[in-house]
Amino acid sequence: MDIQDLENKLKSHLSKKRFKHTLSVRDTALRYARVFQEAGLSFLEKEKSLLDEKYLNKIEIAALLHDYAKEIKNDEQINLAKFYGLDIYEEDLDRPNLLHARVGAAIVEEEFDIYDSIILSAIKEHTFAGRNMTFASKIIFLADMTEPNRDLKGTSIDLENIRALIIEKKDIELALFLAMQKKIEYVLFERKMLHPLALFSWNYMVKRTKVHANN
Repeated sequence: MDIQDLENKLKSHLSKKRFKHTLSVRDTALRYARVFQEAGLSFLEKEKSLLDEKYLNKIEIAALLHDYAKEIKNDEQINLAKFYGLDIYEEDLDRPNLLHARVGAAIVEEEFDIYDSIILSAIKEHTFAGRNMTFASKIIFLADMTEPNRDLKGTSIDLENIRALIIEKKDIELALFLAMQKKIEYVLFERKMLHPLALFSWNYMVKRTKVHANN
């Protein structure tokens, strides 16, 4: 897929603000990925051999398309979720925009003929994370939350700390854990319902990483 053609399509498809965010997520994701690439990636286990320029291209495509469905109207989000046979939760009906990552992955597969599981999973999981996330999914989730224009108020975790964990300490697991904690804290601060998929991911992260909030 030609990246310039994709950018041109997104520029006409998204609002100016969303397009700016999308490009920032792309730039942030690639920056993070190259930090780990240059570090040798011994911690990536089975994905170690995959983090080459081809894999970075998948990260770039996923980043550019992660919010493809973000600006679809609420009623249409629900209709599309039904059309694609996606699970719809009570929380989705209350805030249909929460469907945009899952709906977006389905639309991208159909509209762009993208069937790569790494790209589609990264798009699908960029809002609530998930179990057994690929390196690409983790990078897109973190880039979406920590790109320079982001600033989630009312939470105890500084985005700069998460950025430092990625860039300086290269600790993607702790960065992911704290990013998810920050996202949940923000939802609580806004006094909105927690989505079951977010809780599912959070509980999995707690069990897997065995880290605590005061780390």
